[in-house]
Amino acid sequence: MVSNEEIRRGWPTIVIAGFGSAVGISGLLLYTIGLFTADLENAIGLSKTSYGLGLLLVSAGVAAGTVCTGRAIDRFGTRRVIVFGQLSFASGYLALATIVDTVPVFLAVMFALGFLASASGPVGFTRTVSLWFVKSRGFALGLAMTGIGVAAAVAPLVVNGVIVEYGWRAGFLVLAVIAASGIAPVPAFLKEPSATATQGRTTTSPSALNSMCLLPCVPARLSPRFVETGASGDC
Repeated sequence: MVSNEEIRRGWPTIVIAGFGSAVGISGLLLYTIGLFTADLENAIGLSKTSYGLGLLLVSAGVAAGTVCTGRAIDRFGTRRVIVFGQLSFASGYLALATIVDTVPVFLAVMFALGFLASASGPVGFTRTVSLWFVKSRGFALGLAMTGIGVAAAVAPLVVNGVIVEYGWRAGFLVLAVIAASGIAPVPAFLKEPSATATQGRTTTSPSALNSMCLLPCVPARLSPRFVETGASGDC
């Protein structure tokens, strides 16, 4: 069931989560890295085997980093962790553009990028969206994650054009700028609902709890044993 009230109240969170997921590691990396293979082969001797190893290392980094991301969010808060992830993501692309001159350096950067930039993935955004929505949570999460699909469709076209015109290092620099564009909006607009509002939507009121407690006592109060003994049971 879609709640219009929840959508009206939480749409800014959906928008910023959609944008953040688009410019994070889930929206950009795997959909654009294949555009650089031919140029990296000519520049640093990157073979298909080495390229595959790079994908394996970045995936392993993301797998390990995502666990750390979840723990960090619980300890430091969502916004700080996402900002760290976006900074790491932009720095990783900057490193690919400037210091990668051998295959081992490429592989090391790929692993570090996956591990550190995993904090820019969907974990923090989905957590925040889930706090804003109850009845419409699935719909809201679906809307927020459309940013990944949009990035997958648009980013390769933009980056490929840059590579053709200005070279592969320029392509990585453009990706660094795109990743960095997700830093400022997060602390400015990605906000969690107040504790009072969240509690009101997800917990049962004291009066309701009292009613739930008294209901089992009604039959007892009407029983002959209650009349005779005055026993009231647990309630």
